[in-house]
Amino acid sequence: MGWTLRLRIAVGIARGLALLHHNNVLRVAHLKIDSKCILLDGMFEPKISNFGNSIILMTKSGTLSRGCTFVVQPSVPSPYKEDVYSFGILLLELVSGKERPSIETESLGDDVCSEEFNMIDECLVGQGFDEEIYETLGIAKKCIKTHKNGATSMLEVYQSIRAVGISRNEISVDLYMDLEGNTKDI
Repeated sequence: MGWTLRLRIAVGIARGLALLHHNNVLRVAHLKIDSKCILLDGMFEPKISNFGNSIILMTKSGTLSRGCTFVVQPSVPSPYKEDVYSFGILLLELVSGKERPSIETESLGDDVCSEEFNMIDECLVGQGFDEEIYETLGIAKKCIKTHKNGATSMLEVYQSIRAVGISRNEISVDLYMDLEGNTKDI
């Protein structure tokens, strides 16, 4: 799988997670994002599946059609940072071409800098995408460090990875989300 396709998959997954996290009515934290729950259609557009462990959050108390009540409690830590962290790991998988790269997750944020070149799939090296790959590794590192402080939102991650994809005008993205989570066609 070439770099452009890998990046297109990353942008699609980030877009999907941002929509789940920043929807104005019903927000969803997936909590189990990994390569096994990403399906690709005939055009290699990614689809997020396996919502069995997800948490549904509403902006105010409410009842869904099946009778389950969901309430957002401000004192509960944000479940979204788990998705941001898992997306960072997924980016490392896309760059390395390996499932769950063999770096200890505790020190992963630091090791990404020192091991960047060794992490890149050999078939991608020297193909003219090095700058984009390093930018993607930087985004992955930021996602992984978020697990400790929760400062990066999936919307910010989506905007960052989208910018990497658009830099060559090879990835067309039909959705733009502003910082308030409003979506617009572009």
